[in-house]
Amino acid sequence: MRTLTSADNCDLCGGRIFIPELQVGTWQLMRCSSCGLVFTSPRYTESSIAQLYSAEYYQGTPAYYLSQMSPPSTDDLNLARSAARTLRRRGRSLDVGCGTGRLVEAFRLAGFQASGIEPNEMAATAGRQLGREITSISLSEVPSESMDCITAMHVLEHAYSPRAFLAQCHRVLHVHGILIIEVPNYASRAARRLRERWEPLYPDTHLYQFTPETLKLYLINSGLKLLSVREVGGGGFLHSTAASSLSASEGSAPTAVSLAGRMRAWLWLSRHMVYGIPYAKEAVRFLYWHVLGQGEFVRIQARKESSTDLGGAGC
Repeated sequence: MRTLTSADNCDLCGGRIFIPELQVGTWQLMRCSSCGLVFTSPRYTESSIAQLYSAEYYQGTPAYYLSQMSPPSTDDLNLARSAARTLRRRGRSLDVGCGTGRLVEAFRLAGFQASGIEPNEMAATAGRQLGREITSISLSEVPSESMDCITAMHVLEHAYSPRAFLAQCHRVLHVHGILIIEVPNYASRAARRLRERWEPLYPDTHLYQFTPETLKLYLINSGLKLLSVREVGGGGFLHSTAASSLSASEGSAPTAVSLAGRMRAWLWLSRHMVYGIPYAKEAVRFLYWHVLGQGEFVRIQARKESSTDLGGAGC
């Protein structure tokens, strides 16, 4: 049985005054009154979370697990190529929380000496069977200044302490190495409008709900120089499901006969037609994600400028 514990201090600024933010099923989200960071409290203990990821995580998400077994997507490959352009070289890359290693494969195809670490042994084994270099060690076991690029896609929100996680990333990166992180965007229009029905909440395993501002504060406090902050992806206002949870959820996903379901099906069909027009994909994404505020995820890129660890700075 998993046990619960409450947060005593804000992981970002150390504040101790919290304001109830949102009730999501049986889970309570709190907001730090000093810096605005939103997090789950009470939450599972660190040992309970570790057990969940090492043994149980993919059991409840078979569709996601199978998607990770597929070859890298165009977006995966574009991310790897973009990292190479930023670095102006290929080097050693590490994908943290890599699952079966689809992004590891994308970086290998882009010319990197690519590897990944994954706590779930079932996923790591499946990735190795596909020829991907994956181990089940923790980030703290990776040698210092051994990587040119670290990716952590939809990982930081799971970290028990994002501050400690980013300090480890800083340690592992070479000077001038880059870190690429993507997390759900709690400041997106969809999150603000749907609140407890916003699908990416997952309040039991997503321990933190980041906005672009709180994420930037984390990166700056970790001694990393911000290179870019982009709001990307998501289904926006067409989402109408209750926030997913391993232990409790309310409501159900929109069906094909619902209005939202029909609109989503029509938009997906139209997307393939429109994207065939030169530059249409970039224009649609800019309009939808940035102008209309529907970017449900934040992707941030930062560089390690020196070996000095500045992770102790406050907000």
